[in-house]
Amino acid sequence: MYYAYKKKDLLFALLTLFFGVYSVTAIRFTADFELIVIPLLVICTGILMQNLHNTSLRKIIQGNPVKIVLILLFSYLAVQFQRDEFYISIQYNREAGLGISNRYFPLGLYKFTKDNNIQGIPFNNFDTGGYMKWEKPDQKIFIDSRNLSDELYNEYNSILKMQPGFEAKLEKYGINQVIFFEPMLTRFPNTIKQNITEFLFHNKDWVLVYFDDLSFLFLKRTPENAEVINKYAYTVFNPYTALFNMPQFNSEVKNSPLAAQNEAKRKLVEEPNGYFFSGMNGMLKQILKQ
Repeated sequence: MYYAYKKKDLLFALLTLFFGVYSVTAIRFTADFELIVIPLLVICTGILMQNLHNTSLRKIIQGNPVKIVLILLFSYLAVQFQRDEFYISIQYNREAGLGISNRYFPLGLYKFTKDNNIQGIPFNNFDTGGYMKWEKPDQKIFIDSRNLSDELYNEYNSILKMQPGFEAKLEKYGINQVIFFEPMLTRFPNTIKQNITEFLFHNKDWVLVYFDDLSFLFLKRTPENAEVINKYAYTVFNPYTALFNMPQFNSEVKNSPLAAQNEAKRKLVEEPNGYFFSGMNGMLKQILKQ
């Protein structure tokens, strides 16, 4: 903006302002802002360097040693940004590589819905709708990041956060399945108690049929869901009671030890190294020894 003011260059100013405002309307638009601003920034920096009054400083900045250092620095960063080890070392919530990341998309849950031909209208997380539509083009979804409006997002958020009247909205939209996804679930399990999952775990009209370290799938007790519920319901080996109500988990395992073991065996096949499964399975074995 300083360059635009000094040079009376309205194009630079308008591009920066337009894409700056545009970028705050949605996170995905920040890339557009960066693509526009970076070339402008390079041009402005070069011109400002040429106009430095301190000739000694200008010579240093424009000298070959500085250019070589910058080339090496950016080459190093370009290589590092493509490696998982870099993000792990700085504890940053990102992943590098090709394909679909199973850390940031509930691939296991989606496979379960496809394998069992689960039909109907889901209530899904904002950041999972796009991939869900790609995997199942004919599947209706509640929300994704395309053409998002404040009205739709507020409606979605009111259900997710269990605001007054959310149960009626589930009925209004004919929701018969709820997909909950949180990539940081193992680090912040209390998230389960702060979202619609709290309601679903306590409502007998909804049944947990799939879970892993990232996601939960609940089905409503309806005729079209009856077969999947009868086959895959977690009635005893329940992550909510295991995490937040140990006495209830203990009691239910003792009352239905065979059901608990069968559900645990099924989970072992799905996710043998799961964080939640490992903890719950250890608890189950301790209870059965008593």
